[in-house]
Formats: sequence, C-alpha cells, structure tokens
Amino acid sequence: MSVAMIWGSPGSGKTVAATAPEKEKILLLCSDNSSVVLNMFNRKNVTVQRVEHWIDPGDGKNYFTAQFEAAIASGKYSLIVVDNLTDIKELALQEIEDAGKIKDIRQVYQAVYMALKRLTRIAANAKCHVTFTAWDDGEEVTKNDGTIAMRQFPNLPKKILTQILGLCNVVGQMAKAKNKAGETIWYVITEDSETRYQAIHFQNQKDHCFLPHNCNDLEIISKSSFD
Repeated sequence: MSVAMIWGSPGSGKTVAATAPEKEKILLLCSDNSSVVLNMFNRKNVTVQRVEHWIDPGDGKNYFTAQFEAAIASGKYSLIVVDNLTDIKELALQEIEDAGKIKDIRQVYQAVYMALKRLTRIAANAKCHVTFTAWDDGEEVTKNDGTIAMRQFPNLPKKILTQILGLCNVVGQMAKAKNKAGETIWYVITEDSETRYQAIHFQNQKDHCFLPHNCNDLEIISKSSFD
C-alpha cells in the first residue's frame, strides 16, 4: 500500500487535503486539534480519534503506537491519516521526560527517534494506505549560483529524516495561491529542488487514494475537491 508525507505550515491545508478522498474509509488520528476544520467540509467518511498520549498513563507502554497498530489491525479503514507527526514527536519527548524513567536526555531523544522510524516502517508494511502530516522547517542554504535561499523541509529530526522519507511513496509540500479568478487553490508540490528537501513522487497513478486527483509534479487541488 501507499505511504505519503504531506508537510507545510500550520493552516496550509494539510488536514483538509489528506482527508479529501471521498471513496476511502478514513481514520484521522489527530494530535494537534486540526480536525476541527473538517466541520467546514463534507467528511462523512472520516472517523476522528484524538491522540492524547504517547505513553500509556497506566502501564507506561507506548500508547500511540498501540493505537496506530490497532487501527491497522482492525481492517476497518482503507486510509489512516496521522496528523501531525511533528506534534506527536513533541508529545513523546515531553511525556518520556516527565515520566523520569530515562535520566539521560540523549537517551530520551534516541528512544523517540527509534520509535518514529519504527512507526514509519509499520506504515510501509500496513495493509491500508497511510498519510502522515508534519509542520515545516527551514534553513538558509547557498544555491549553486551562489545566492542565499531558504531551504524548506518537514519539521522532523534531521538525524532520521532520510530514513522516514525514504519509506514514503510521495512526499509533498502544501501551498496555496490565488488563481486568475481570485479563487484560492491548494497545491501539493512533489518536485524536488535546491530549496525543497527530498520531495519525491514515484507512485503508480492508480494508487493515489490519499489525494483527490492523480499526482503530477505539481498537484493542484481545487476548492471544489473539498466541498
């Protein structure tokens, strides 16, 4: 099945785009409360579950991974959207540190990094489609022509970013702009560049269940797709 990563700034339309496919039975695992925006759209095929913990308050085990695996094992959903991986990473760091079982902060980060890689591999082996969302990050880089530009990428730990994105079939940045008629249109940019980190697209057209249209180098999602 397919794994996608849609990343962008808060409010850029990631949650709306990820839940747009009308023919899919979708589970939205939401940690950042962005699911409230779906009240503005027709999403009768979407079930929302809150992601409230990384660690189970009772036995201290990995609560979210169990929640994710249970959703896959249920066989109820053709698409699971994990929204938002950046926020879930921060939730994990906070709860593991607060639990106090790991004293060395470096080990806390290592535990979370390994868990995120494991989570992505579970998605890659799932019998349903999985879409992750993430916030964006950026850094100044020198382009080939010597000019300085801002390079953008998913806001995830750099040490494991390649491993996570390497298990995704599509990695795209959300963007929006006005068309000639003055209407807002949403883009998922899947074309790599000097200023966009590892946007990738090597997925069969027939498997693009996680976006409302077949994905080209520049995927345009019109507002009508959200109505």
